[in-house]
Amino acid sequence: MSDNEQDYIRRIQKNDESALTEIYDTFFDSFIKYFKKYGLNLHEIEDAFQDTIIALFQNIVKGNLKTLEGSIKTYIWGIGKHKVVDIIRKNTKKDFEIPKDNIEPFEIAESTLTQNQLLLQKHFKSLGDSCQKILKYFYYEGLTIQEIQLISEYKDENTVKSTKSRCIKQLRNLIKKA
Repeated sequence: MSDNEQDYIRRIQKNDESALTEIYDTFFDSFIKYFKKYGLNLHEIEDAFQDTIIALFQNIVKGNLKTLEGSIKTYIWGIGKHKVVDIIRKNTKKDFEIPKDNIEPFEIAESTLTQNQLLLQKHFKSLGDSCQKILKYFYYEGLTIQEIQLISEYKDENTVKSTKSRCIKQLRNLIKKA
């Protein structure tokens, strides 16, 4: 980290608003240019940048950021990526939300279910909420791993895959024990 970047942190700790203005002016254009590749509109990227600068300020003021291991630009881009992903998730959730009014519950007479289906039904209910959600999204609603990741709180697609796999394994073990 350069002395200039360390100086930004010291100045912000002393409530020097001009330090934030300098950071804002220095990185605004390159931030916008870099994050355009995520498919957001200009307004959304500007919001992400402003939220990023606020998070930077709060981290410094609260004492969570006293020195940087890398550059301030790398730190800003790290925060910015999380802000952009949050916006994408919100946008995607809007796209994937199914109005609850349109979902009609259906009943399957237990007499028409096979023994395996009855076991599946019984043990599915004993899974945790997160397992039930991910399995419903994937098998019932037909969402892809990527879509599930975007509308949920999972960090990335690999996390969704491993969680889904773990949930299926847990369900299989419950059924085998029965």
